[in-house]
Amino acid sequence: MKNARFILCLTIAMICLTAGISFAVNRSIYIWDAAAPGATFQHPDSTSPSIIRPRDGWIQAIQAIQADEGGDIYGMRDTLLFSYGTDWPTDLNPYSIVIISMGWIDGSGPDEIDAAKQAQIIAHLDATDRTPEGQTAVILEGNDFAKLYCDTAATHFTYAGTFADYTGTLLLLDNAGHTDVLVGEDSSFAEGMRFNYKFSAAASTSMDDIIINSAVWDEHYLRYIFNATGKCPARGIQRRSYSPGAIVTLPFQFGNISRGVYNKEQLLTRILDFCIMPLTEITTAVTSETLYTDSSFTLSFTTYDNRCVTTAVIEFSTDGGVGWHMVNQVPFPGSLEDFDFNLPHHAGSEFYLRVTVHDSVFNSTADTLGPFVLLNAAGMSEGGALPVDFSLTANPNPFNGAVTLRAYGPVASEIEIYDIYGSLVAKLPFGPKGETVLWDASAQAAGVYLSRIAGSNARAKLVFIK
Repeated sequence: MKNARFILCLTIAMICLTAGISFAVNRSIYIWDAAAPGATFQHPDSTSPSIIRPRDGWIQAIQAIQADEGGDIYGMRDTLLFSYGTDWPTDLNPYSIVIISMGWIDGSGPDEIDAAKQAQIIAHLDATDRTPEGQTAVILEGNDFAKLYCDTAATHFTYAGTFADYTGTLLLLDNAGHTDVLVGEDSSFAEGMRFNYKFSAAASTSMDDIIINSAVWDEHYLRYIFNATGKCPARGIQRRSYSPGAIVTLPFQFGNISRGVYNKEQLLTRILDFCIMPLTEITTAVTSETLYTDSSFTLSFTTYDNRCVTTAVIEFSTDGGVGWHMVNQVPFPGSLEDFDFNLPHHAGSEFYLRVTVHDSVFNSTADTLGPFVLLNAAGMSEGGALPVDFSLTANPNPFNGAVTLRAYGPVASEIEIYDIYGSLVAKLPFGPKGETVLWDASAQAAGVYLSRIAGSNARAKLVFIK
C-alpha cells in the first residue's frame, strides 16, 4: 500500500459521538465560609426579603448539579460531593476543589488569608497530578480577595503576590457600565451567556478596574469571561497555566447571579470544567520499535473530561517532535477510540504519534507514542517462507564501525541489512544451527539500519554511530 499522504481508513470506531459514556470521578468540594458572621444579602431570585449568605449561592448551584444525575441539563459527568463550614479545614488533601467565600470590601470578610493558610493552598495545588482523580483547584470568591491580592481603587495595582504563579483565571471588574448585567465575551467559556447580576448599592463601589500585568501574563492564555465593551462589571479572564494546580478568582459575589436561561449552575459547570483538564492516554500495545511505511496501524487511546472532550487531534512527527502533521481531527470522541490509518510513506528514525484532546473552555493536553524507526518497506523482498523459529541479536548496539550479529535457525539462510529507506546494503550468509557473523559498516553512513534473517520474523535494529 503506497500513498503520498495519510489515508484515513474506512473504519473509525466511535464508542461515543457526543458527550457520551465515560467513567465518572467523585469531586469532593469544601466551601470555606470566610465572610463575616453578619454578611448576608437578598436572594437574587426572590422578591420577598429572603436573606442568604455568600456561600449559599455555591451550595444551591452544587445541589442543582447533583440533582441532574444523568448530566442531561448541565453535562456534568463527575459526581459533586460537598461540605462547608466557617472553620478552615486542617487538611486540604481530601478535597479536589476548595471554594473560599470571602465577602466584599465593606469589611465583611477576613483581613487576609494568613501565611499558614496560603502555604496550605499552595501545597494543595502542588499535589495535583495527571490523573482524572488527582487534579486539584481553588476558587476564590469575593471582592475582599480582589482588594487584598489584586487591586486598590486608588492606584489600580496589577495582580501579584503569593498566588501569581498559580492563578489560572482572573476576573476583572469595570464600574463604568451597567452593574446588573454580565455578558459572555466571544471566544470565552461564557460565550453566548447573559446573566442578571443583583448587586447592592454598597457593594457596587468595589467595581474597580484591575490592570493586567502584561509582563507576567502570556497573551496566548488570555481568555475573557465577561466583556468590557458591553459595560459589564466583570470584564476579563486570564489563563496562565494549569500546572501545578489552578486558581479561579471571582472578585464579585457568585450568589448574586440570578436564575434564568443561563444561570449559576451553567456558569459553575464551566468554571469546574476550566479547573479540570481533559486527559488522554494512548493505549496501543507496541511490540516493536520498528514500523514500516505505508502499512496499516491501529492507534488506540482513551479520553476523559469532567464534562466533555470536544475534539481529539491525531498527529505524527518524523523529526523527533519538531514538526507535527495532522492525521485527523475528531469531534466528540468517546471514552475509548480505535483509529486505523496508513503510516506515511516517508522513512525516518525519529517517528512519533500524538493525540491532543481539547475541552469547551480552551483546555488541552496530549499524550505521545514513540520514538519509532519508520522503515521503507518497498525494497524488502520477503522471498520464500522459512520457519519462524529463527533468532537474531546484535552486539554491541549502538556500534562504531562493526557489529557482531548472532543468527540462529534450523536451516542455512542469510542476514539482510537495510537502511531506513528500504535499500538492501548487505547480505551475510550463515549456516544451519546458528553462526556469529561480523558486519563491517565502515563504508556506510551513520544512522539506523534493520537487520533480519531473510524470509523470517527475526529482526534486530542496528544503530551505527561515528
